[in-house]
Amino acid sequence: MPIKPHFKTLQLTVCFLFIVFILEDFTTPVLAQTSRYGKNKIYEDLKRNWSVQWNIGPGLYFGDLSQYDNDPINKIFKESKLSSGFIISNKFISYLAIQGRFIFNRYQTSNEIFNRKLKGYSYVIGANLQLDLVNLMAYPNEPHPDIYVYLLFGVGSTKMRPSLYNLESGNKIELNTVQKKMEFMIYYGVGANVYLYKNWDLTFETIIQNIGTDKLDGVIAGEPDDFIIYTSVGIKYNFPYFDLGNKYLYRSKRTLLRR
Repeated sequence: MPIKPHFKTLQLTVCFLFIVFILEDFTTPVLAQTSRYGKNKIYEDLKRNWSVQWNIGPGLYFGDLSQYDNDPINKIFKESKLSSGFIISNKFISYLAIQGRFIFNRYQTSNEIFNRKLKGYSYVIGANLQLDLVNLMAYPNEPHPDIYVYLLFGVGSTKMRPSLYNLESGNKIELNTVQKKMEFMIYYGVGANVYLYKNWDLTFETIIQNIGTDKLDGVIAGEPDDFIIYTSVGIKYNFPYFDLGNKYLYRSKRTLLRR
């Protein structure tokens, strides 16, 4: 399970590092690119390198009622449900993108020891940085490959809606832990991007949603260690760029279109 330091300290640390990372990794490469290509080139990149992505996959539940944390097969079939996500992205530097992200998680489990059945959903609204490892390691001679691996780190807000039932009788159990407002969270993960055809890419992602609360399953017991791992496959559309002749410039024009 993810390490759980004092959550207030974690919030401040994460926010500070997030700001420092943006400032450090944005200003230096942008200045370098400006000297190489000129300011107009940078402005064009900011306007042009947009994409949208939709993905689906299992939302794996980890919490007080989970029983298969070390058994991935049973975890997928017994403690997850199909979830989905939507992403808007801009790759404003050859190796760094900023993304807005929405995730709709669904999860479930049955625990015979506690005689409880859990069905729940949650949604996440967040923003994250995506670090293209291939272009980063090759900078400043980026290859813009057809296949690359990336890391992502983000912050956001989440709202959780668990429903608990008596496993034997099926009767719903009223909860006194209903979340009244969205709560802060962090998420991080790894992914791969594969070029398909023209403006279309295929993506694979695994994201750990570190919630920092014990409300995901409605059971408050011990440390706030509930979390979700969302593993997905997705399709990404890279918006084309119109030149003055109204001709599409597809991904094959890699000097003009970075994803």
